[in-house]
Amino acid sequence: MSWGIVTEITDLCSLRVTATTTVAQRSLHDSTSLNKTARHLAVLLFGIWAGAMLYVALRYLSGALTEHRFHVDFLTSARYITLYFWLPWVFTSPVVAALARRLPMRPDHWFWPVAANGTLCMAISLLHGLTVSYCYYFFGEMSAAMATYQAWQHTGHFLFGDDIFLLNTIAYAVLAAGLNIRKFHEILRQKELEAARLDESLAELRLQTLRMQINPHVLFNALNAVCVLVKKGEQESAIEMIRRLSGFFRRTLDGAEQWVTLERELSMVTDYLAIAQYRFGERLSIRHRCEPAARGLAIPSMLLQPLVENAVVHGIAEHAGTCELEVSCTIRDERLLIRVSDNGAGSVPYGDARFKEGIGLRNVRQRLLQLYKEDHSFVFDSAPGLGARVTIEIPAFARAPAAREAVA
Repeated sequence: MSWGIVTEITDLCSLRVTATTTVAQRSLHDSTSLNKTARHLAVLLFGIWAGAMLYVALRYLSGALTEHRFHVDFLTSARYITLYFWLPWVFTSPVVAALARRLPMRPDHWFWPVAANGTLCMAISLLHGLTVSYCYYFFGEMSAAMATYQAWQHTGHFLFGDDIFLLNTIAYAVLAAGLNIRKFHEILRQKELEAARLDESLAELRLQTLRMQINPHVLFNALNAVCVLVKKGEQESAIEMIRRLSGFFRRTLDGAEQWVTLERELSMVTDYLAIAQYRFGERLSIRHRCEPAARGLAIPSMLLQPLVENAVVHGIAEHAGTCELEVSCTIRDERLLIRVSDNGAGSVPYGDARFKEGIGLRNVRQRLLQLYKEDHSFVFDSAPGLGARVTIEIPAFARAPAAREAVA
């Protein structure tokens, strides 16, 4: 058997397994949805029964307050309402649910659903009236006068004389409204989930773009620095720098997690700053200030790296004298405050027309907006010759926030 035939058989088996899995998942989703619909119908039916009991109680209360020698027989009326009015809805409510599922009401498409529901309500009421009439004729306790009528002739009495048509209309409206509101809620949750997944995908795309933008810069600068160390004969320093470079790229390229701990992000930044330290020597002084409680918090991957690189490339490298770079991470009122500052060359203020936002800063700012919406702050302060400072404030998440799940 040739390798091509084996490959085709393997592909066909994979497709069959995928199709089987998809069908199984769809069947499980349908089963879960039907179970939720059944539970929702049970709640609505119980609410209708409770409302009918309240209607009977209020009717007796009104009679007791307004009529002399009013006879109260709540149990008989409750049994009548339960058997002749409520019980038929237990069997007909699935039909209403099927119509609401197949023909939901929407603001842009309401005429035909309303017409279909009105027609179904009339049909159910007529069938209800006929069923109750025949049950009453053959199994009920009738007076001699009522026994002279045919079975179908009691339909009008039950529908309009005993208010069953009015109660049916109210019950149908409650069922239809409850089922359609649930459908609206499902659609809204599904759209929210799709929007969250889209934001996550966009954030991941920006993260990949950021990785591709950062890696060449670091690699070229580090290799140039290694060449300088080799020419000077500082082999141990060159080896240590290569080790740091290897650790930096291993952390950058391993996996594609959207969220990492602050400890891991600081570890990658430490490797990068160690490489920068070999490049600038005594010109660069580095300070780290991070609270121990903040190190385990979840932050977006590659959040600090672009800020630190921006400080090194545009602040330290363009300044002639010695510079200090500080990375600070503190917790304040259940918020994580991250600050990267330097006293290097600086730039024009952020709002100035001459300010040019680099890829790194813009990428970080847009990722924060996608991941945290309005629940964050990003402030860039700078002045020519006075250095720059980036301050980020985000929620102090103990773990990566999960996307919202839609109701099946």
